[in-house]
Amino acid sequence: MDLEAYYKSEFKPLVRFVMRSIGTTDVHEARDAVQSAFTQAHSRWDTIKNPDAWLRTVAVREFLRRRPPPPTDQLPVPAGPDSTADAVECRRQEHLVRATLQSLPPRQRAVMAWYLDGFKPGEIATQLGQDPAAVRQNLHKARSNLRKAMNATTEEAS
Repeated sequence: MDLEAYYKSEFKPLVRFVMRSIGTTDVHEARDAVQSAFTQAHSRWDTIKNPDAWLRTVAVREFLRRRPPPPTDQLPVPAGPDSTADAVECRRQEHLVRATLQSLPPRQRAVMAWYLDGFKPGEIATQLGQDPAAVRQNLHKARSNLRKAMNATTEEAS
């Protein structure tokens, strides 16, 4: 796939990945980081063997280089397409998932962000420079922590 087509199809998913991976709600900073990653990719596009992983890695690094991580006690402000009851419920659930992801420890959050973007534990380990067993363990812990947090939130709402 050429760079222009890849940019058009993957820009928004990469922004979401950066936001999930970092645990931020600042869509503008995430967009800037992704744009910077694509700018860097432009001059070496023909040599990048795995653009999905390369751009995710560079975009996260760009975000972190530009700005310190946000405080974990701030909840994201969800954005939705319209104000119907279904959209409100969808936004509430999205808000809950983002807040829950943000509450994870950084390594668990990073592993989960890669996993949610379709990467397998072995691929995640390679990209994060971690042992595959450590990635699997962090993924297991992240799922467990997410399940507990979601259950606790559901019980509070009842």
